[in-house]
Amino acid sequence: MKAIKYTEIDGYKIVVGKQNLQIDAVKTQNKLKEIGQSITPENIKKFAIYFPMSNCAIVEDEKGIELESKLENLNSNQKLDLSGQIIPDYRHSTEYKKVNGKWTERKIDKLGEIPEKTELNETEKQEYYKDIEREALSKLTPEEIEERKESELDALAREAVLKKQVAELRGKTFDEVKYFNEKKVDIEKKYEVKK
Repeated sequence: MKAIKYTEIDGYKIVVGKQNLQIDAVKTQNKLKEIGQSITPENIKKFAIYFPMSNCAIVEDEKGIELESKLENLNSNQKLDLSGQIIPDYRHSTEYKKVNGKWTERKIDKLGEIPEKTELNETEKQEYYKDIEREALSKLTPEEIEERKESELDALAREAVLKKQVAELRGKTFDEVKYFNEKKVDIEKKYEVKK
């Protein structure tokens, strides 16, 4: 017999290791007397009564070896249930998912939940951040949107002037007005969300 320690998480009995069994000699001997068996090492092992242990399951040797083997071979996103079932564990991960054409995210907090996607590629990241930005902008008043737009245009103008100065210092030419006008289109497009 083997003792398997477990902890309960989200309705599962998750194996955390093994425990040494302690035979209760007095209760085992009394049981042997009750059933008319002699007190021999074989009978003590065969009819053993163990001291109770909290969060511990007593299983046959074969089952215990199987559980120990599975436990050793789990990856970081897996837990082992006392039944021998491997349970996915993505708790504390972020799931990314497209809903109605927009990226959403949520934290996985339950054992057994399998996220649709836990990482985004570069293109998806850009879409995701644009979705977040659109969502944030949709909550602003028209005055706040105009204020942000003007602030970004001012920052773009400063960037264009700085690029022109750097180019002049290096003996190169740079058209700051062309640069500003090309980038300005993206800023104006971004703030067309709500007027």
